[in-house]
Amino acid sequence: MKNSRVGIALLTFILVLCSNSMVLAYDYDEDRIPNAGVFSCTTCHPSGGYSLNSFGSRYRSAGRQWTTALAQADADNDGFTNGQELQDPNGTWTVGQPDPGNPSDVTNPGNASSHPPYPTSTPTGTPTTTPTPAPTATPTMTPTLTPSPAPTATPTPSNTPTPTPTSPPGSPTYTPLPTGTPTPTPTMTPTATATPTSTPTNTPTYTGTPTMTHVPTDTPQPTATWTDLPTTTPKPCDRTGVIILMPSNYYQSGDTFKLDVQICYLEETPVSLPLFVVLNVYGDYFFAPDFSRTLAYYDVSIEPGLMIMEIIPAFPWPNNAGEAVGITWFAALTNPGMTDLVGEMDLATFGWGY
Repeated sequence: MKNSRVGIALLTFILVLCSNSMVLAYDYDEDRIPNAGVFSCTTCHPSGGYSLNSFGSRYRSAGRQWTTALAQADADNDGFTNGQELQDPNGTWTVGQPDPGNPSDVTNPGNASSHPPYPTSTPTGTPTTTPTPAPTATPTMTPTLTPSPAPTATPTPSNTPTPTPTSPPGSPTYTPLPTGTPTPTPTMTPTATATPTSTPTNTPTYTGTPTMTHVPTDTPQPTATWTDLPTTTPKPCDRTGVIILMPSNYYQSGDTFKLDVQICYLEETPVSLPLFVVLNVYGDYFFAPDFSRTLAYYDVSIEPGLMIMEIIPAFPWPNNAGEAVGITWFAALTNPGMTDLVGEMDLATFGWGY
């Protein structure tokens, strides 16, 4: 009987992992992401797989909550924020509200080839300086001397000498003598005076220099970056189920790795339930706590509320561990009979390299 229950639990769990893991996650997350129904599972997962795409990893790190920070990040680095692609750029949408925007404008925040149209920049012509004609100096006439007519000398008559008799008339020796010598009256020689006809003016000088201002046609946009920080901070506990906690989704030599599982139980009565933690390495499944291929699980005593269970203690990632991507953790609670899941399961994809 026990083997039968274990076999049923194994079959149920593996079927969930292999066939419906995305569906179960989507059932949980559909109502938590605006317009998640447009791209269905591929909002968080690559097409045809159950690993997480770049947006799915960000969403999981945000505690599977739609937040302002998640909305303003650009998970796929296509130049548009997750919120812009999902029609909620400011992250103001909350669970229970109608999906924002127009569904036909929604693009996939986890796929760099799916994005809104890039704005077309209006070409800006090279500014042309209009030449300013040089001012033309007004010609000034060279003053010309106008000769004044020379005055004409007016002859002054000289006194005509009147003969004065030296002896009484009738004397035989009467000789007329001049009584005065005529003196010519001098005349002034006229001097020509130059009379200017106009006053020369200064020639104006142009000193203005045209200035050209370059107007950029495109403003570079900053590219958003994201750095994983080691943390085991509890995520919001608002539904019964489990959440996998890791410091990062990618590890290099010396990075701290640890694995915790957060259990959220919202029922009122304490209970003991099986907890499955399974590592999927390219189709091979390894069951915690000993990570063999043999079915195994934790028998966990659960109190109402939130608890964090350590699965793998912290250790530095080793040197020369090679490279791998798409390695996936699964975690889930089942009922005591191991025939059905209790609450929501979780998955987390990670990798490592040099």
